[in-house]
Amino acid sequence: MAAFLDLELAQRAIAGDAAALQVVWHGSRRWLCGVLLAHAGPGSEVEDLLQEVALKFVREVHRLQDPSALAAWLRAVARNTARSHLRRRRRERPRSDSADVVDPASMPRPAWTPADRVRELVERMPVEYREALLLHSIHGLSHREIAAALQVPVTTVGTRLCRARAMLRCALDHERLHELSGCKEQRT
Repeated sequence: MAAFLDLELAQRAIAGDAAALQVVWHGSRRWLCGVLLAHAGPGSEVEDLLQEVALKFVREVHRLQDPSALAAWLRAVARNTARSHLRRRRRERPRSDSADVVDPASMPRPAWTPADRVRELVERMPVEYREALLLHSIHGLSHREIAAALQVPVTTVGTRLCRARAMLRCALDHERLHELSGCKEQRT
């Protein structure tokens, strides 16, 4: 992320300097993976999406007029790439005819692991919390790096992380309470 603190490097990248483009890309790759994962969700081809972002970066960065907006622009490119991917995935999903409808109760249930459950709960979080949590917990970014990537104050990152953890803790505690009381919710 230090690359975004250097306006000269951003200016050189915008001007098409191959070395500057490479430095900016290598400094951004890790947090862009987190943004893609937060917006496209697990099961998405994050490496393929990252390649799409890289192509857009190289092809379109020259249009950027404000070097200080480079991180925000890259984040927007990653977010829009993930959203386009989700729209394509929805369109490609085959629709079943009413004759092919299967009763969900007759379907075998997958074996759930605690990690699967945590992943599912994280997917359900509002994107701003999910994004901060994934960038910090999965991609190892510091609060300051996340703040620079998301273009928010460091204190906002701390608040989002605290709330994301609280949401996760609350959801897991709620499930434990149901299990202890004998109520088993069906997972969908």
